[in-house]
Amino acid sequence: MSLPDFLLPPPTYSLSAAAPSYSSEPGPSEQRLAITSRKSSRQESLGTLRRSHSGIVIALRDQDATADAPTYGRGGYIAGDVELAGNQSILSVTATIEGRLELSIAELSESEAPFLSISQTLWKADGASSTCPSLLPFELVLPETYQDRVDERTRPLLPSFDPFSDGLVMQSMSARVEYRIVIRVTKAKLGKMLWKPSKSLTVRMNYAPRSRPHQPIIASPFPFLTGTLKSLPEEWTQICATMSSKPTSLLSDIDCHLFIPAVQIYGIADEIPFSLQLRAPAASLQALLLPAAPTTSSLALRRMHTASSAKLVEPTLRVFIRRQVVVNARGQRLARSYTIGEGTLRPVPPGSAPVNVGVAPEDAAVDYEGEIRCEPEVTVGGFGTARLTVSDFLMLSIIPAGTSVDSFAEVTKAHPIRIVTESYRTAV
Repeated sequence: MSLPDFLLPPPTYSLSAAAPSYSSEPGPSEQRLAITSRKSSRQESLGTLRRSHSGIVIALRDQDATADAPTYGRGGYIAGDVELAGNQSILSVTATIEGRLELSIAELSESEAPFLSISQTLWKADGASSTCPSLLPFELVLPETYQDRVDERTRPLLPSFDPFSDGLVMQSMSARVEYRIVIRVTKAKLGKMLWKPSKSLTVRMNYAPRSRPHQPIIASPFPFLTGTLKSLPEEWTQICATMSSKPTSLLSDIDCHLFIPAVQIYGIADEIPFSLQLRAPAASLQALLLPAAPTTSSLALRRMHTASSAKLVEPTLRVFIRRQVVVNARGQRLARSYTIGEGTLRPVPPGSAPVNVGVAPEDAAVDYEGEIRCEPEVTVGGFGTARLTVSDFLMLSIIPAGTSVDSFAEVTKAHPIRIVTESYRTAV
C-alpha cells in the first residue's frame, strides 16, 4: 500500500553553491542598459541634533546634527530625550508640538491660536517625595491632517512656509507657517509665591511633507521638441493667447501658442520643457520680431518709455513661474506675487517644426523651445487654507519694443500649475 503524497519523505538534495557576489556596477563583460536613481530623503549621516536653554537639553534622534532646525515629513516620528540639569522640586515635564499661522496686512499682525497642538507628559510628581529623573525619553507622531477653525474643514497639515526662504520680502503683507517643539518644566511654589515657576525650551521645527506628480514629464523631447507635438499630442497641454494689434495699426493679431507637459504638476527640481509658437501673417511677425528703432521725435511723444527702453529693438519674450500668496486677515484680502523660476528660450531653426501645428495657409509661424525650473531657494509647493493660499502659475509674457509698440499691445497669460516637492522619478 503506497503512502499518500503528503506523507512521503522529502527528496534528497545537495547544498547549492553560494550566491555570487553582486555589485551595482557593470562587470568587464557587461554594460548598463538602464538605471533608475534612488534619491533618499534620509541622509546616511543622520545623527542627533541637540539644543539647550535654561538647564534643559533636548536631543532629537535621526536628524542632521548641523542643521538649523529638525525636519520631519508626513506622519513624522519625533523621538528624542530631554536632559535636566537640575531635577529638584519638579512637578511635571511636558513635550508639545505646536503649529502656528501668522499673518499681517499693512503692519497689522494677526496670530491665531495654534492650529496644531499635541502634548505628551514626560513625567509628573506622585507626591512631595517624588524626584524627577534627569533623563526623560519622549516620542510624538505628527498627524497628517488638522481641522481649519475658519470653515471647519479637515485639511492636510500645512508645510512650514516663510516667503523669506524664497528670497522675498512682500510689501505690506507677510505670511508664515511655523512649527515648534516646546519642552516645559513646572516646579513647585517656593515660599509665598502665588504661581508655580516654570521654564521652557523652544526649538523651531520644519514640517516638509513630500508629494510628487502622478505621471512623468515626457523624456528627452529635445532637440526640436515641436516634433513631438505631432507624434505625441497627448503628452502636451496647449495654452493660447492673442497679441492684439492696436486700432491704429494695419497689422493682424498674433496668435501665441505655448505647449507644456500635460501632467501640469511638476517637482521643484524638475526641468520643464516647453514650446512656443507665434502664428500670424508674415508682416505682423516681422513687425514684432524685427522692429526698427524708434525715432527721437516719436520717443519724445511717447513719455511712458524711458531712454534705456528706447534702445531696445527686440521684443521681450518670457516664460516663467509666478507664485501668488493670498492672505485673508482682519476682514481684508490681499495678494502678492513673485517669480520663482525663469525659463530659457531658443529659436527653432526654420523647417524643423512640423508643418501641421495649426498654421493657416496664409500665415507664417516662428517657433521657440526651452525649459524652466524653480529657483534653488524654493523648497515648498503650493497649498491652501481658509486664510492663506499659495498657488503657482506658468506665465507667458511678450512685450513689444522699438516701433512695434505702436502696432501691438503687451500680452500676458497665466496658466495654473501645481508645484510639488518631488519629481516623478524620485523614490518617495
